[in-house]
Amino acid sequence: MQTTQRNPPGQNTPYRPLIPTQKEIRVLLLRAGRSEDPVRCELHHASLLHEPYPRFETVSYVWGDPHQKINIEVHGIATPVGASAVKVLRRFRLVDTDRTLWIDALCINQTDPEERNLQVAMMADVYSKATHNLIWLGEDDGFAAQARVAIDAIVGDARNETENLVAFRRTVFDEHEGEQFSRRGLGIDVDFAPVLKLFACIWFRRLWVVQEASLSKYSTCFCGDVPIPLSAVLTCARWVRHKFIHLPFHLRTYQGLLNAATIWSWANYNDGRRESDLLTRAYMIDLIMGFGDFECYDKRDTVFAILGLYLAYSGLEQLPPALLPDYTKSLTQIMRDTTRFAIAERQDLAMFQSLYHEPPNHPRQVENLSDWPSWVPRWHQARSTDHYLIDLRFIFDARGKRLEVEFASSLLDDPAILAVKGITVDSVVRSSDPMTNADFSTTDIALGTVERLRCMLADLQPIPANQELDAILTLALTAGTSSRRTRLEKIDAERQFKAYVGYLRRNERPPYIHELDSSEDPLEPSEGKLAADFALAEINACKCRRFFITGTGLPGLGPWTMAAGDVVAILFGCAWPVVLRPRFEDGHYEVRGIAYVYGIMDGEAVQAHEANGGVDHVFSLH
Repeated sequence: MQTTQRNPPGQNTPYRPLIPTQKEIRVLLLRAGRSEDPVRCELHHASLLHEPYPRFETVSYVWGDPHQKINIEVHGIATPVGASAVKVLRRFRLVDTDRTLWIDALCINQTDPEERNLQVAMMADVYSKATHNLIWLGEDDGFAAQARVAIDAIVGDARNETENLVAFRRTVFDEHEGEQFSRRGLGIDVDFAPVLKLFACIWFRRLWVVQEASLSKYSTCFCGDVPIPLSAVLTCARWVRHKFIHLPFHLRTYQGLLNAATIWSWANYNDGRRESDLLTRAYMIDLIMGFGDFECYDKRDTVFAILGLYLAYSGLEQLPPALLPDYTKSLTQIMRDTTRFAIAERQDLAMFQSLYHEPPNHPRQVENLSDWPSWVPRWHQARSTDHYLIDLRFIFDARGKRLEVEFASSLLDDPAILAVKGITVDSVVRSSDPMTNADFSTTDIALGTVERLRCMLADLQPIPANQELDAILTLALTAGTSSRRTRLEKIDAERQFKAYVGYLRRNERPPYIHELDSSEDPLEPSEGKLAADFALAEINACKCRRFFITGTGLPGLGPWTMAAGDVVAILFGCAWPVVLRPRFEDGHYEVRGIAYVYGIMDGEAVQAHEANGGVDHVFSLH
């Protein structure tokens, strides 16, 4: 077995340079001691280049305030270490046996930027080769044992419904990896209070924990002295999310629980099989879009904190140069380079789904992003489904046969410009105000909103031949998508819209799908069910978007920062039409966001362009 080698102390520092070609790391030998004893430890070099690998446990925890330091003894040298790290070391220190750990605050020389860059790039090796991952959630004030009992009960309920978890994944996800939600509640009575308190721990909000949990062979959560297997915690969270319709609380207010449900797809073990082992190749775009609700202190870690996970599931032996951690780069440079890499890697513009731009005085616009390219999503900001159309990539494709992005050479050697090919469809001639929940909050307001948009559409002729105005309006207001996020056909759109308007005229408030009888026959839905289906689909699609009409009378839904005079284009490699704002000073464009446009969502515009021998346009995006 390989043994670690002592890293002798130098003058006033416990650190000696690591050898990158040997994939060296430092491990911490934590000396045994009681709670009141000083923390004493040693750092040793170890190589992860060849087997047998050194035996060590990793520590996953929350850094806390990086400015709060406490001195501990490292090789007898008083070394300032983050207060949260010291607390964790005391908690995981054994009374009568030394313990070998890897903890980032000490095992990486945080004052050496070059070493920090190299070690961050090795996180996949560190966590995957450790014997065990110790997760510190925080202290217990008496709730942790009750939380464990409730978690075990919830996992038991999942086992009963999913063939002892064998059918768990296909129960909570469909064949397109879209979420499925149960119309019936849990089969057991559960005290949710301690469970929700557990998921309120800050650990579940931290981005770095995703790869720390996902890459480890086995992880145990500790809340005080109470151990809980991470697999049980994550399965509980995923099952609770699946049952959200019947929960006695609003799930969206418990972000930690939602984050745990997200981690489940990557970190859970079901009957010895890791869920992440069942996944196909992971692209950078899949990871960076999937973890937008997690937090990190340094916003550059929005990318760096998931590089270990990317390397583990990309099929690559080492990180591409464009993704190598470099803390000397600005946030804008990192996000720009990562986005360009993600586009080239998948050969599409799927990340445009995450593009959103707030008005100048919007409360979320708190940063100076004047040099931020419009085609680069703000990956570092907390995102919400309010800001992009839901799951259009699964049910529409406006690209025709031009599925891959087609790069064009730019006359300017400017990394902030993305030059791609596509076609211009039309210009926007009229748009509504941005819509919110308030536009559908009461029957009178909802009817007024629908009638106002209907009049806007009727005023701008011609309407496509042999099409009903209400059906077109319905498809535009729902982005052609049902409440279950499936494709909404014209005949169903007409039925739902008629039921919705009728319901509003006969009732005091709009329909809510959660209040309807879940046992109702789906093949013979009542008027209330049809109306509620439309109401939910309408709110999902319209919230924080504008209804607009092009010069040829095509209606659609687009980003809330769009305006008359913007251009609707199909960029090859993007499944959705894209709204662009012309820059008259140089003929280039700024991206406003993706859109649903009635009549061109199945490639009709591209097909007509090619049939007519049209010439592709080069769009230089700033």
